[in-house]
Amino acid sequence: MIKLTKQRQTIFDVLKNSKKPLNAEMIYELLPMDTMNLSTVYRTIEYFEQKVK
Repeated sequence: MIKLTKQRQTIFDVLKNSKKPLNAEMIYELLPMDTMNLSTVYRTIEYFEQKVK
């Protein structure tokens, strides 16, 4: 089970609403200003990958 924090939910929403694959930098650019830093995006993607396996 994935625990969705506010930041994880925000990244998940960006991915869910995208019509194309996104890398971490692209996700970061689509986030509202000062929501989180790029390293958080990378950690969240890694977290999602681990939980999907």
